[in-house]
Amino acid sequence: MANDKYSKMMKGLKPNKAVQEKPEGKTSRGGKSSNPDYRPTTVFFLESARKEASKLLIDGVFGDIDFSDLINSLLIECLAKHKKGQ
Repeated sequence: MANDKYSKMMKGLKPNKAVQEKPEGKTSRGGKSSNPDYRPTTVFFLESARKEASKLLIDGVFGDIDFSDLINSLLIECLAKHKKGQ
């Protein structure tokens, strides 16, 4: 049942293009920690929500994204909705 709820919520979300695109001329994958477009941020989540999201991410329910990509996609979606409402 949880899969259906989150699958519907995540249906339109895609991983961030900055994460998908590989920089030209580099052989290593790199990562967010070496990408100047990303900045580490501390946030507080309900433990039950974090655990459930982690389990669903491990099971691949949201596709091939990690926790920070999931949060980033949700934040971008929220900001876009807010911008439309202004």
